Amino acid sequence: MKTLGDSYTLGITQLQSFIIGKVNSVIPKQPGIELAAGRSVAYLESAKYSGNIRVPLNGVLQEINMELTLNPFLVNVDPYQKGWVARIKMLSGAGENTLLFDADSICGRVEGYVKERGIRCFSVYPSFSVSGIGGDCPETLKALGDTLEAAGEEDSALLVTDNPQAERDVPNWTSTHGFRIIETRFETPLRYYVVGRLHTT
Repeated sequence: MKTLGDSYTLGITQLQSFIIGKVNSVIPKQPGIELAAGRSVAYLESAKYSGNIRVPLNGVLQEINMELTLNPFLVNVDPYQKGWVARIKMLSGAGENTLLFDADSICGRVEGYVKERGIRCFSVYPSFSVSGIGGDCPETLKALGDTLEAAGEEDSALLVTDNPQAERDVPNWTSTHGFRIIETRFETPLRYYVVGRLHTT
């Protein structure tokens, strides 16, 4: 949440976006209504989650991000900029009834949650995932290629494999098939690759 004077911009965190998965729809309330702390400002749906985005303190809904009605995936790929959900003007005395916490007070709780769930966040939100665990690289890379060929220009896929040959095969494959490795992470025995289309200017 970002503040500006007595107003703030509300959305979800990157961690939340990884937990809920690719967002399919965001249905916001109409501007002008007054909302008490804990009330819903928008309803969000993904393939594995549906629920409300709630305001953390008393306020009036000033503006909603209409772009999300056309492209809800922005909540995942850019939650802190283009993927904002609503702008709220705080009401007088809002600080007396707040669900806000400072970063220090929740840092340990979030770290524990991430470790317990085995959550891995990447620099971009992958639209798809391909598992190569226990498989041969050629078959896995074909599945990855089929996935990306059917995807949009801005989409990416997360490849997870335990094949040690991937460190050689994945870079070679991407360079010859018009794709690019956006990010890699090695956590023995697993190797993670976020792969997308090769953009040329």
